[in-house]
Amino acid sequence: MIFKIVSFGHKRDAFFLPILSHYQKQMRHPWSIEFVDFPSQRQHEKEPKDIVLKKEAAFFLSKITGEFWVLSVTGKMFTSEDFALLLKKEENKARQVLVLLIGGADGVDKDLEIQAIRKLSLSTMTMTHRFARALLSEQIYRAQAILNHLPYHSGH
Repeated sequence: MIFKIVSFGHKRDAFFLPILSHYQKQMRHPWSIEFVDFPSQRQHEKEPKDIVLKKEAAFFLSKITGEFWVLSVTGKMFTSEDFALLLKKEENKARQVLVLLIGGADGVDKDLEIQAIRKLSLSTMTMTHRFARALLSEQIYRAQAILNHLPYHSGH
């Protein structure tokens, strides 16, 4: 299963590149992680947030087909073990690609959140999309380690 982590905003920060690369390399077949960076749809600094979010939603839907999950502070939180079981269920559905959307600086359009088949939260705290991408990558790798009984995950 390919985990396609999609985000809006600036290009990847050099600080996070080694982290993202590390988890991509650690993944074992048949799982892999891909990163998709979409440009912010903000035309100018004073453009209203709701307009930017609508444009990003339209851009996202024009580029991505099929079901997707969205990361949101209001989404459901999981333990690492439960997240692993959730991903295993998706894999058992013979899903080839799981798209996970991380919003840009203004978040995610509410109508787009409604269209997502799952809302996932990494934390109730606000974080940059760059950090969220790194944390999500680590949790996907951890899920694979849990499911394959690898020593990386030793529980609590």
